[in-house]
Amino acid sequence: MTTVSFEDKKLTFTDDWVFFTVQGEGRFVGVPSVFVRLSACNLRCEWSNHDGTTTKCDTPYSSHAPEKNIKTIDETIKEILKYNCRHVVITGGEPMLQVNVTLLIDELVTKHGKFVTIETNGTVWRESKAQFYSVSPKLATSCPHTSEHFEMHHTKRFQPQAIAEFIKRDHQLKFVANSKHDIVEIKGLIQILATVNKGYDCQNVYLMPQGIESSQLDKRLPWIIEQAKENGWNVSDRFHIRAFGQKRGT
Repeated sequence: MTTVSFEDKKLTFTDDWVFFTVQGEGRFVGVPSVFVRLSACNLRCEWSNHDGTTTKCDTPYSSHAPEKNIKTIDETIKEILKYNCRHVVITGGEPMLQVNVTLLIDELVTKHGKFVTIETNGTVWRESKAQFYSVSPKLATSCPHTSEHFEMHHTKRFQPQAIAEFIKRDHQLKFVANSKHDIVEIKGLIQILATVNKGYDCQNVYLMPQGIESSQLDKRLPWIIEQAKENGWNVSDRFHIRAFGQKRGT
């Protein structure tokens, strides 16, 4: 496992490292939140479209071509505290790659009374004082066999022991779904996690349409809703895309 660590308590962020908006996905959709975007990811998501094109993850500047904006934890805390907001979302990239992220989380919670959500792909577990974990395991369709990253991505994308730790805490399991094959795979992954943790309550499962434009979400959302109804899961739209498109810092 590749991690990033600094002796003087630094972290690597994207250029838009701290911004104030509303949560666009999952349980806390619509809740005003300060987002802190760390850079670097151990996966390379890339979805195939029906027209033969591919769509990379919605933050390629923190994964495929990660920006390197290095800040101290003190600098980051000061920037977060500029906003009168209780909810803080630590996202990426994959934030749990960076060892010092737990120092940032713990200070936000214990010293400043923030409610911290971690957005993670669930491949790297670290103990922290975060109050909520938004875990998004990546499915087989998250990287096509034609990609140069195919082997690396699929070797790392599902780590049941790490996810098993996340789902022992308050959490949501959020899946991007495109096809019936995705639904079959999601059921299988949930069964694996239920075996590891001796049971699992699917009330924390969210289905989300893949897309970086409202038109793509509109096309896929009706089918997503039917699948959620059939399996007893929840649906998450992508409110930030509908409100702002692909604009960064939103």
